[in-house]
Amino acid sequence: PAWNISPPFWTNSEKGSGPFRPIFALNEKQVQVKHQNDNLSTSNETTAGSSERSRAAKIWLLDSLLTSLYQPVMRAWLKRRLNAGHNKYGSQPEEEECRRALLMINSLWDEPGSADKAEDDPLHAPLKEKTIWLKGYHPKLPVPGGQAGQGPGQLFNLLYLRIWDTNRQDTAAVLRHFHQRLKTGGLLILEAIRFSGFTAYPYHYSFSRTVDLIAELETDKAMPEQWPELLNQNGFGILDRVSLSSAFLPRRHNPVISHCLETFRTDILQRTRTAREEIDALMPSLKQFEEQKDTLICRPGVHLMLARKI
Repeated sequence: PAWNISPPFWTNSEKGSGPFRPIFALNEKQVQVKHQNDNLSTSNETTAGSSERSRAAKIWLLDSLLTSLYQPVMRAWLKRRLNAGHNKYGSQPEEEECRRALLMINSLWDEPGSADKAEDDPLHAPLKEKTIWLKGYHPKLPVPGGQAGQGPGQLFNLLYLRIWDTNRQDTAAVLRHFHQRLKTGGLLILEAIRFSGFTAYPYHYSFSRTVDLIAELETDKAMPEQWPELLNQNGFGILDRVSLSSAFLPRRHNPVISHCLETFRTDILQRTRTAREEIDALMPSLKQFEEQKDTLICRPGVHLMLARKI
């Protein structure tokens, strides 16, 4: 898919109180997610349903890896916002929602001590539920909302959106949808990354070729510069915007590029002139490179924005 929606946390609260809950939620029995070290080679699904579940599982796995890469950045940014206090925000509701967002992130990502907070705080009760959250969105998958007990008209105070860079038209449609799901004055936390920004040392052909193939799916190279305009055009006022630089990955996260290739395999075959045989040849070579002890992989920078529904 060219774009992705990630809801690590949601709230339908009134005046900052009430439970956080995911809009996308699939029971564990509905999606079988393979371990990240397993071979996620494409199987010959015989039905559309099983194919979509397999695709959703790959999207979920890749998005989980992205969460582990970028959650420290998001956490530090929210802490900075909170430390700025009223001088930066000028509004108690915004500070309260940011505080709740940070608490939810800490609980979701198992920060030390957060489990005890979740134990005592009714806001975090849903975290105990054994569910797999469908963090990836694709036009052929169910539309956000209407799942996990969420009514189509339910509104939220706080929404989180991760976008894998896409074209302007698709992004505008996503923002319009999120605008409809927010209450007036609600906050949108947006995270935008570009897969073509991955780099590696030393040079390796399979890695470089994979990044080039993924880059061909990015139809609008100027998206980061267009975010303020897009948000304003779709009913949001920007409260904060920051672009953070790239950084080297812990070695355990090196397989992220092979997961990208597997996740985008169908899109690459459909939208580029790449042959299936080339992808089949790239995958084992890429995985071998990722496993080498001297391989250094650098993740792309990230664009973070905090906006309010006008």
